Amino acid sequence: MQDEISPQEEPLNKSMKIKCSYEWAIVSIRELENMPNYTDYTGPFINDMGMYQYFNLSFEANMTTWFYYPPALKILSFIGEYISPCIYSVGIFLNVFAAFILRETEFKKVTPFVYLLSLCIIDTVYLIAKLIPNKLYNIYVVPGVCQIVYYLSFLSIFMEWWIVVMLMFERCIALRSSRIAGKYCNPFRVKCAIITMALLSIVAHLYHTWTSIVHSDGVERKCIIIPEFYQYLALLRKLDVIFAFIIPFSLITIMLLVISIQLCSRKRRCKSDVRQFIATTTTVAKRPVSLCVEDRGRARRIPDGLALRIILSKRRITIKLLIIVVLKIILCVPHDVLKTKLTLFNPSTVTAETERVVLLFLDEIYFLNFSIKGFLCFALFPSFRRSTCNYLRTKLRSFCQRLFARDHTDV
Repeated sequence: MQDEISPQEEPLNKSMKIKCSYEWAIVSIRELENMPNYTDYTGPFINDMGMYQYFNLSFEANMTTWFYYPPALKILSFIGEYISPCIYSVGIFLNVFAAFILRETEFKKVTPFVYLLSLCIIDTVYLIAKLIPNKLYNIYVVPGVCQIVYYLSFLSIFMEWWIVVMLMFERCIALRSSRIAGKYCNPFRVKCAIITMALLSIVAHLYHTWTSIVHSDGVERKCIIIPEFYQYLALLRKLDVIFAFIIPFSLITIMLLVISIQLCSRKRRCKSDVRQFIATTTTVAKRPVSLCVEDRGRARRIPDGLALRIILSKRRITIKLLIIVVLKIILCVPHDVLKTKLTLFNPSTVTAETERVVLLFLDEIYFLNFSIKGFLCFALFPSFRRSTCNYLRTKLRSFCQRLFARDHTDV
């Protein structure tokens, strides 16, 4: 009779079920009670509320019963299961298409667009890893897929922050000195730097591939963290928060201020360059070598070192890149701040239900950051839209010509 549950203990057991469900528990309540620091939020899948940000696992598959859901959580569950996957699928298509255009057109020779190409690829990888555990695309509990998804999620988050850091650093140098930027920040060197950073990140995150496993409890299979590695992963999770959010965000904030100051001072300098450019227009007697009749009586002489069009275009590109970076900060920082709080400060009690709902809501906003890069390329850069139209028109014309030639040959 020692397993008998008294009526007074039944509400407590229900609350424990809810707590277990919110924290993505994959072991029984008795096992959780025997596990040290089982309310620590740094342990993924066992009791880490922050793990939801990486996988958005199905509520229906991981919670006890819909009867206990608060109304706000029901709405977020519906959004996470049905609406978000559609948004992420569209985001994958736009990111892949934008990356293809950036790779196949003249943009691959422009340094800032090399970074945008990398961001589109990384965001696509993250969104694919995000969709796999979802109920609509659930192949997550297959051995091997579990580990790969877990690994790619952490890897892509880390790489995106640091590519943004590299982009901001390149803009600082470009605004400071075009000569230095042309020598050290050309597209080839940027590609080498991105590949080097990617290789280091791949090696540094390999531990995610052998610390998770597909576990079956007799009812269903779930991808879990191996309990033996729980304490080690708790420490590694704290290091990951520091290197994947705190340090890059601090560097980006500093460089945002530096670039803003440079843009303001450069605006005044650009106006003086325009006046100097206009003042250097001179009149000559006659120039028989001129090909245009209108230009035979005038000659424009550009001062040494002045490339007005380049100056203006560099400023416009920088401002548009800053818009992308600021949008990333707006979408990601609230979520990452709350995640950092739960990870570093080790709350000894279960977080309030309102804070949990806020975290789930911030998750959906957070994931939008990875879905909009392709759209922003089309929305912010007119030259990108023109190149896209020209590329598609050229390919369509070439296809029609080949089709016509084949039909003509058959005749």
